[in-house]
Amino acid sequence: MKFRQVPKGWKRVYPTQESISAFFEEIRNSEWFKEHKLKYMATKTLGEARVRTDFNVGGSSVVDEIKKNSAALINSCTEIGNLYRKKITLLRDEGKDLPSDDEHWNKIKKMEDETGELYRLISLAQTQYEQAAMWAVKAATFG
Repeated sequence: MKFRQVPKGWKRVYPTQESISAFFEEIRNSEWFKEHKLKYMATKTLGEARVRTDFNVGGSSVVDEIKKNSAALINSCTEIGNLYRKKITLLRDEGKDLPSDDEHWNKIKKMEDETGELYRLISLAQTQYEQAAMWAVKAATFG
């Protein structure tokens, strides 16, 4: 196999990380991308969108079941985060008349500080469920 030679006077130009990032940023900011992303996400839960429940080339009922269950697990992780946020909101409402140095507010502050770790754990679990769905579909369609 022969490689083409660059004509004399021309330079090979390789994309930089900045130019690649700018390219994808331009796509993400395009009207087309926003319109299609909104249409897709508006009709699906996070779990359904992540495991692409509507994509089943072979029409296998096993693949449908795997994806449906995986989507439910991803959605349950999302619900864990929502319930934690609701709990913090309820505690704030309960303590609105208490002084700011009250132990009640210390508990809320501690919970808010731990929120980042909670969301990290949720994100890891969701990613693992998404990967598990992929591998299970691959196994179900083997051969």
